[in-house]
Amino acid sequence: MAAEHRAAEHRAAEHRAADSSTTDRLPRVRADKDLLRAAAERLRHNATQGAYRGLRRPELAYALASVLDMAEVRWNDQDDEDRAGIRLCCRALLDEVEGARDW
Repeated sequence: MAAEHRAAEHRAAEHRAADSSTTDRLPRVRADKDLLRAAAERLRHNATQGAYRGLRRPELAYALASVLDMAEVRWNDQDDEDRAGIRLCCRALLDEVEGARDW
C-alpha cells in the first residue's frame, strides 16, 4: 500500500513538473512567434517599398516571408537547433544582430 502511495505521489509530482515547464515555455514560444511575425512583416514591407524604388524580384522577399509564416505555424514541430537558427535569421532581418547587413 505504501509503495502504491509513493508511486502515485511520484506521478503527481511528475505531472506538476510537466505543467510547470509547459507554463514556463509558453511566454518563450509566444516571443519566438512574435519575432517570426515581425521579421516576415519587415520583409513584406521592405519588398513593397523596394518595388516602388525599382527593386528587382520582390517576390523573393515575399517567398521568404511565407517560409517564416510556415515556420511560425509549425514552430513546436521544429527541433531546438532549427529554432535557434530561425531566431538568428529573424534577428538579422530585424537588424538585431551585430554586423547584419542593411539590405
